[in-house]
Amino acid sequence: MADVSAKQAATSAFVGPEPAIGINMTTVSTEIHRWANIEHQRVWESTAGYHQSRLFLKGPVKKLARYALGLSWKHLRVLTGLLTGHVTLNRHLAVMKIRIDPVRSACGEEDETSVHFLGKCPAAIMARYSILGSCFLRSDELCCIQPHALMRFDRASKRFK
Repeated sequence: MADVSAKQAATSAFVGPEPAIGINMTTVSTEIHRWANIEHQRVWESTAGYHQSRLFLKGPVKKLARYALGLSWKHLRVLTGLLTGHVTLNRHLAVMKIRIDPVRSACGEEDETSVHFLGKCPAAIMARYSILGSCFLRSDELCCIQPHALMRFDRASKRFK
């Protein structure tokens, strides 16, 4: 097929069903991305389960995705684990039958989950206060924690070496 200039294409006769409406590729691409984001949000909201992930994430977050893609494999594993609950905390290890007791021995208060570790655990109170700005966080405050702050909290707590 010979190369056709824009001028030649614009002056040539249209072949196809009428009426013909010209749409540029930027518009097409933008609409496809918009539709995909809406559909992704709809699926996230209509899918059952993922209790802990829903505490941290209200839907698809581009900023989080960009940040996560820049992390090393080790740090990405910890971040994903903290957000989903699938991390080497005693509650998850007990579910996997690696540990018998889901309660952390350091505080002994309740099951050691990401929610407990990030928001309530007295053993991490100093790291939580210095990095997240509060001694204790409610579960509705967890969705406001920025991913880089989660990673700083992880390093300060030295829980996932």
